[in-house]
Amino acid sequence: MSAASEEDEIQEEDSEVDSAYASPVVKVIVGSPAQVFLIHKNRLTEASEFFRACLSTDRTTKEPNHSSRGPVSSL
Repeated sequence: MSAASEEDEIQEEDSEVDSAYASPVVKVIVGSPAQVFLIHKNRLTEASEFFRACLSTDRTTKEPNHSSRGPVSSL
């Protein structure tokens, strides 16, 4: 592999990493006692149909919700 093609491959990988973390951070609260996870929205929606559906509707809120099936908060 030439030095130029190695450099192109590295830049492409860097671009993929950058885009994965360019999305807003979503706060996910799980369990009792509550555990808080801060996860990039792109990662959630790529990995889960559930989060894709939740985060693509008006179910998002900036207000905390303590119900077991409440809205997903987007920071």
